[in-house]
Amino acid sequence: MSEPTPGHWTGVLDLHIRNSRNWDAGTLSVTVGLNDIAVSRARQQLGVLERTAFADWLAYPRTPFQCDCSPTEDHGTETVWSMHGDLLVVAVGPHAAESFVMLRPEVDLLRQAILT
Repeated sequence: MSEPTPGHWTGVLDLHIRNSRNWDAGTLSVTVGLNDIAVSRARQQLGVLERTAFADWLAYPRTPFQCDCSPTEDHGTETVWSMHGDLLVVAVGPHAAESFVMLRPEVDLLRQAILT
């Protein structure tokens, strides 16, 4: 994985995540495009975020960022992104059936990639 460089960076970030018990939960794959961001885990697409809206939230995450970002109409996945101190929490599915935590180094990489 290469580090994002200044400018409108595009590419794929594989970010390490942990589950609610602080166990390794694999990676969250984030494909950053010029206008959108595709998010998947274990080959399951979790949705597509609008880059500008997510970048605005990521710069100042005061309230949760909720996305009913279904990749297709029949495979809807709700994701809710929230910051808790230095941790980024991603809740996936109805009633936050699964939650994943991203630690500070991963959050910094994500910010660098999306905010540039």
